[in-house]
Amino acid sequence: MKTDEIRQICDQALAEYNFGEGVTLEATSGWEYSSNSSEVTCPVFLRFEEDDPEADTHLGTFSVVIEKGKVVQADCLCDGEMIGFPFSA
Repeated sequence: MKTDEIRQICDQALAEYNFGEGVTLEATSGWEYSSNSSEVTCPVFLRFEEDDPEADTHLGTFSVVIEKGKVVQADCLCDGEMIGFPFSA
Protein backbone atom coordinates (compact mmCIF):
# COMPACT_ATOMS: atom_id res chain seq x y z
CA MET A 1 0.00 0.00 0.00
CA LYS A 2 1.06 3.54 -0.62
CA THR A 3 1.80 5.90 2.25
CA ASP A 4 -1.15 8.17 1.38
CA GLU A 5 -3.53 5.19 1.39
CA ILE A 6 -2.28 4.03 4.78
CA ARG A 7 -2.60 7.55 6.20
CA GLN A 8 -6.16 7.89 4.85
CA ILE A 9 -7.24 4.54 6.34
CA CYS A 10 -5.71 5.45 9.71
CA ASP A 11 -7.20 8.96 9.70
CA GLN A 12 -10.63 7.42 9.12
CA ALA A 13 -10.14 4.91 11.97
CA LEU A 14 -9.08 7.72 14.31
CA ALA A 15 -12.04 9.92 13.29
CA GLU A 16 -14.49 7.08 13.97
CA TYR A 17 -12.91 5.86 17.23
CA ASN A 18 -14.99 6.25 20.39
CA PHE A 19 -12.62 7.48 23.09
CA GLY A 20 -15.37 7.17 25.68
CA GLU A 21 -17.44 9.58 27.68
CA GLY A 22 -15.50 12.50 29.09
CA VAL A 23 -12.42 11.99 26.89
CA THR A 24 -11.54 14.54 24.21
CA LEU A 25 -8.92 14.12 21.51
CA GLU A 26 -7.01 17.43 21.60
CA ALA A 27 -4.27 16.77 19.02
CA THR A 28 -2.21 14.15 17.18
CA SER A 29 1.40 13.97 16.10
CA GLY A 30 1.56 12.02 12.83
CA TRP A 31 1.46 8.36 11.88
CA GLU A 32 4.45 6.09 12.47
CA TYR A 33 4.98 2.72 10.82
CA SER A 34 7.49 0.44 9.18
CA SER A 35 7.12 -1.42 5.91
CA ASN A 36 7.47 -4.83 7.61
CA SER A 37 4.59 -4.35 10.07
CA SER A 38 0.82 -4.11 9.72
CA GLU A 39 0.57 -1.88 12.81
CA VAL A 40 0.48 1.91 12.47
CA THR A 41 0.65 4.16 15.54
CA CYS A 42 0.06 7.80 16.29
CA PRO A 43 0.81 9.81 19.43
CA VAL A 44 -2.45 11.36 20.66
CA PHE A 45 -3.03 14.06 23.24
CA LEU A 46 -6.13 13.52 25.34
CA ARG A 47 -8.03 15.55 27.88
CA PHE A 48 -10.27 14.00 30.51
CA GLU A 49 -13.31 15.88 31.79
CA GLU A 50 -12.00 15.76 35.37
CA ASP A 51 -8.73 17.46 34.34
CA ASP A 52 -8.02 21.05 35.24
CA PRO A 53 -8.49 22.99 31.96
CA GLU A 54 -5.04 24.52 32.46
CA ALA A 55 -3.33 21.14 32.99
CA ASP A 56 -1.24 19.42 30.34
CA THR A 57 -2.95 16.85 28.17
CA HIS A 58 -2.32 13.12 28.58
CA LEU A 59 -0.08 11.44 26.00
CA GLY A 60 -1.49 8.25 24.54
CA THR A 61 -0.85 5.96 21.60
CA PHE A 62 -3.52 5.23 19.04
CA SER A 63 -2.80 1.99 17.15
CA VAL A 64 -4.30 0.66 13.95
CA VAL A 65 -3.66 -2.75 12.41
CA ILE A 66 -4.31 -2.93 8.67
CA GLU A 67 -4.60 -6.14 6.66
CA LYS A 68 -5.45 -6.23 2.95
CA GLY A 69 -6.36 -2.53 3.01
CA LYS A 70 -8.85 -2.88 5.89
CA VAL A 71 -8.68 -1.97 9.57
CA VAL A 72 -8.76 -5.15 11.62
CA GLN A 73 -7.95 -3.55 14.97
CA ALA A 74 -7.90 -0.06 16.47
CA ASP A 75 -7.27 0.91 20.08
CA CYS A 76 -5.81 3.59 22.32
CA LEU A 77 -3.52 3.27 25.33
CA CYS A 78 -2.94 6.16 27.71
CA ASP A 79 -1.17 6.05 31.06
CA GLY A 80 -1.08 2.24 30.77
CA GLU A 81 -4.87 1.97 30.40
CA MET A 82 -7.05 1.10 27.42
CA ILE A 83 -9.06 4.20 26.51
CA GLY A 84 -12.42 4.09 24.79
CA PHE A 85 -13.86 1.19 22.90
CA PRO A 86 -11.31 -0.86 20.95
CA PHE A 87 -12.30 -2.16 17.53
CA SER A 88 -11.40 -5.63 16.38
CA ALA A 89 -12.69 -7.33 13.21
